[in-house]
Amino acid sequence: ARDKRPDTGTQKFAAIALTRTDAAKSRELLWADHLRFLRKERSVEMKTKVIRHDNLTMPFEFFIYGKKPKDGRSLYISMHGGGKAPKRVNDSQWEIQNASTSPMKAYTWRLARPPIPGTFGTGATSIQCLPGLSKTWWP
Repeated sequence: ARDKRPDTGTQKFAAIALTRTDAAKSRELLWADHLRFLRKERSVEMKTKVIRHDNLTMPFEFFIYGKKPKDGRSLYISMHGGGKAPKRVNDSQWEIQNASTSPMKAYTWRLARPPIPGTFGTGATSIQCLPGLSKTWWP
């Protein structure tokens, strides 16, 4: 299991010089491993479309538009802050935002209120779980 792995930086292979080709292949393998982990770790979040932090929740939505391009889908992020407006106003604005159109061949990721500490980072990490996302989002 991932939690039983020794720290990567302390492994002998971490001190070995790599060719550019080997480095690129290693990067791809490490990224694929990271995505498998994220998809498993965030599967409930992605199915329920809710980020939870302690007793707070923040809904999110994502939409897929068009046929996936060969090099992957683009990503557009749309955030709804809510502010201190009444719940009915916030909910209405959330529905309007979700009904708006987006570019073709893209994902649109919509985050809602309330702001939860660390939520944007959690959401941004979860974005990586979306299949077929363009590699321009990869580190």
